Amino acid sequence: MAKDTEELLNDIQSAEDIDAYFEENEKHLLDLSFSEYLKLMLKQKSKTIVEVQRGGRLTNYIYELFSGDKMPTRNTALQLCFGFELKPDEAQRLLRMAKAGALYAKDRRDAVLLFALKERLNCAAANDLLEAKGMECLP
Repeated sequence: MAKDTEELLNDIQSAEDIDAYFEENEKHLLDLSFSEYLKLMLKQKSKTIVEVQRGGRLTNYIYELFSGDKMPTRNTALQLCFGFELKPDEAQRLLRMAKAGALYAKDRRDAVLLFALKERLNCAAANDLLEAKGMECLP
């Protein structure tokens, strides 16, 4: 049975040796690059790169993300979330994989973005909502 993140955090807290932690939890740790994760998401969501690009209002920079040549900024990772039409929990996972910082419900802008994802808004509608609240829009 796979361990969830909380269980792994508990294991780290109680570990006396990082090598022992790795050995004990090897099968639960990710060994997936961000570009590999994006390709996996394409399959899971039955989308093309162009569909994600259009949905997230992304430039051709998206191809450098999929090839592994670049890592996204947080805003670009958020655009990917909208391009993939992710639910909030899926978006949090993508943001963690991008090492871009998860959305924080106590932050007003992040709360708006979480709401937009929950409501399944597209990127343009999310930007309209951000703009209406006087907040920085996604590119």
